[in-house]
Amino acid sequence: SPPAPTPTTCTNVAGTWSTTEVVDGTDCGSGIHTEYITYTVTQDGCNITIVPSTGGSYSGTVNGNQLSWTGSIPKDGGTTTANMSYTISGDNVTGSGSWTWSDGTDTCSGTTQISGTRTDTDSEPDTASTDLITGDLTSAALRLYGSPDRAVIGYDDSIRIT
Repeated sequence: SPPAPTPTTCTNVAGTWSTTEVVDGTDCGSGIHTEYITYTVTQDGCNITIVPSTGGSYSGTVNGNQLSWTGSIPKDGGTTTANMSYTISGDNVTGSGSWTWSDGTDTCSGTTQISGTRTDTDSEPDTASTDLITGDLTSAALRLYGSPDRAVIGYDDSIRIT
């Protein structure tokens, strides 16, 4: 019998990614320029949803440390359709892709080179560097958790001030 297929492994890519993108939009009249975009990535197994800070949403997949996505979003009175491929290494990403913009009459295309870092993960809240004390100094501490877009105050009875 044939060998069993090798299961696909999916690197955890969920979180917030800050990227620098060098866009070659020469064909569209915008020349070569740099854009700074933040992406929020959610993950379910090997399937991902990518939401850029510029709007819209894309669907993609992870295979090992390779991430790819395709999709279309409204942009500048038309629609941009992109095909992107990235390599993930820990909290770093590099990659490239191609895109086409069309408003139904005019069409142009370009490429994008991307590099960036994951600035936050969706796995669990980050622990802030500050503990808050309430009441007298024998009280348990309240621990502040959070990231730039969320904050949670949790009771931590494992911390005692004596």
